[in-house]
Amino acid sequence: TVEGSEFQTHDDQEKYKIVVDCIRELGDTCRKILTYYYFDGLGMPEIAERLNFANTDTAKTKKYKCKKKLDSLIKERYS
Repeated sequence: TVEGSEFQTHDDQEKYKIVVDCIRELGDTCRKILTYYYFDGLGMPEIAERLNFANTDTAKTKKYKCKKKLDSLIKERYS
């Protein structure tokens, strides 16, 4: 039905807004890493270079920690 699909779209937009709001609260480095990775589609080598990390492994570790922090923020606020 048309109503069902409108609800689904709204639901997705709401989820997107929640994620974006939480990303904004993470701090500058985490925000940049997650935005580059998930929204801009950059790989770890490009992210490491843009943020002047020592190497790709540093970027991967930082992304992992930022993602965990984001997940817990989302769960804490919106579950």
